[in-house]
Amino acid sequence: MSEEKKKRHNLYDFLTGGNKNRADVDLRSQIKGFNTKNMFRLYFRRFRQITTVNVMIILSNFPLVFLIIAISGVVSHTTTAPVHPLYSVAYGITTISGTTPATVFMSGLFMETSVMYYPSVWTYVFYALGCLEFLTIGLSNVGIMYVMRNLVRGEPLFLPSDFFSSIKTNYKQGIAAGIIDSILLVLCGFSVYSYWVNYGNYYILFYASILMMVLYLMLRTFIYLMIVTFDLKFRHVIKNSLSFTILAFGRHFLALLGGLLLCLLFYALSVTVFIPIGVIAFLVFIPATVMYFTTYVSYWRVNDIMIEPYYQKHPNERPKIESEGEVYTGETDDPGDEPLE
Repeated sequence: MSEEKKKRHNLYDFLTGGNKNRADVDLRSQIKGFNTKNMFRLYFRRFRQITTVNVMIILSNFPLVFLIIAISGVVSHTTTAPVHPLYSVAYGITTISGTTPATVFMSGLFMETSVMYYPSVWTYVFYALGCLEFLTIGLSNVGIMYVMRNLVRGEPLFLPSDFFSSIKTNYKQGIAAGIIDSILLVLCGFSVYSYWVNYGNYYILFYASILMMVLYLMLRTFIYLMIVTFDLKFRHVIKNSLSFTILAFGRHFLALLGGLLLCLLFYALSVTVFIPIGVIAFLVFIPATVMYFTTYVSYWRVNDIMIEPYYQKHPNERPKIESEGEVYTGETDDPGDEPLE
């Protein structure tokens, strides 16, 4: 009976970090310090938990599903509209002259129509539900960032309790950051799209808008990282995040570039090999993978400038790590000799 009960809870252990997958093991004595090699070692060591975080990212941003449905036109009314400006002229000639070779030829040239969408009641309902993302994005990010920060530091993970405890602790700053985040993401996306559509006249502004979007994607990572790591007023969170965006630009840009290449790789596989490949990869690990690498390089820089210098001045306050007598020493080039398993 006990063996049957154990098997029944294997899926729970897999998703929440039970003893079976050793998510509650402190890895800081095995993977010491922050460097590129350790970044990949820790990623593969905790890949199972990263897939769980990916599911949490998707579920906690559920209003986006309603927004996508509203934009796609699935719940909208449809009608047809002429494409060519000479449609009415061609229609009049065809109606008067009847079906002749000339009117058939004219119909093919000028009487093409396209499907047009106009909103229904359900469209407005789904837009309203999608606007809940303005509230949930901040709460979701403070919860996910807390989990991801602990994962990056090699600390034990307790899912989903860490997620909800972080939201409970940081919900005020999380909501404020989420509203600002939503507005700026919409504005950045709109500016990139607008200048891309008018590329011939505004190509310089198009590249400038891309640069601004890249900088903001870096900034928002530091904003949520500062919220869950330090007890700061919101204006100091923004100020420090702006400073770290500049200081960590190189590493952070490479992390974003790597995330972009990963997305392009699975997009190419979807187009050329099998369409569900990209969908499955997105649902399983792509968002959490990109967030892992951006969080790792962000926390790496924060640790160098703010955390490690403080512990060097106050060594008695450094957290104790009890694992075979090892001591976590901050940034080092030593990747550690301890086996991962």
